Order: sequence, then C-alpha cells, then structure tokens
Amino acid sequence: MIPPTLACILSLAIDRYGLFRMSFHLVNLHRVLEALLLIAGVMLIAKY
Repeated sequence: MIPPTLACILSLAIDRYGLFRMSFHLVNLHRVLEALLLIAGVMLIAKY
C-alpha cells in the first residue's frame, strides 16, 4: 500500500518543484482530488 501512495505524493512534489528537470506544474484542487481518490482506491483494494 505504501509504494502507490508514495509515488502519488512524490509525483505531485516533482511536478510542483520541477525536480529532475521536469516541467513545472502547479498543484491545484483537481490534482489533489485525483491523488486522494487514487489513495482511497488503493486502500479499498488492500482492505478487501
């Protein structure tokens, strides 16, 4: 359960700060909701 959650959070950080010479993207409500839904889905799959 940790790897998908960590990947989701790290991808937001990489996009926000332009790490690894990636293009810079703002973190907005839409992207945060996508991350939360992905994390919730992973948690539901792990539970059932």
